[in-house]
Amino acid sequence: MELLIEPKRPGEIEDEALSSLADALASATHGSSVRVVGNQREPEKVGVSPWEAIFVWLVGASGAAAGNLASDGLKAIGKSIAQWAKKRVNDASDKRPVAVDILDDEGREVMRIRVDVSGHQAEITELPQTASSRPVRKKPTLH
Repeated sequence: MELLIEPKRPGEIEDEALSSLADALASATHGSSVRVVGNQREPEKVGVSPWEAIFVWLVGASGAAAGNLASDGLKAIGKSIAQWAKKRVNDASDKRPVAVDILDDEGREVMRIRVDVSGHQAEITELPQTASSRPVRKKPTLH
């Protein structure tokens, strides 16, 4: 399985920070391929959102397979992201909460991680997959 890290707003999060998340996920998944995609800011889009929002794609895992990613494996990914996000908030000079949504190959959410501006609390929510689960995002084009 491959993991893709995609910031919701390209260019808003530094490449170094996304690379450190990639390293943490590679470690948590025992060497899975992890890549950062879509972080090139478009010149006409300027501004900063109140949240740092990131999508993590589970490429090759969809529907029940993503939800069952050996539940322990999905929990390890969520825990690794939560630790990274807490450190990110605590180390930042301009503190913003972090929101990370883990998506299956078809763009359906399988887990949400939220860290508030205190950087102490992480909320991890597993989302059950049903036949009516709809994609929330289209997978980025890979080059």
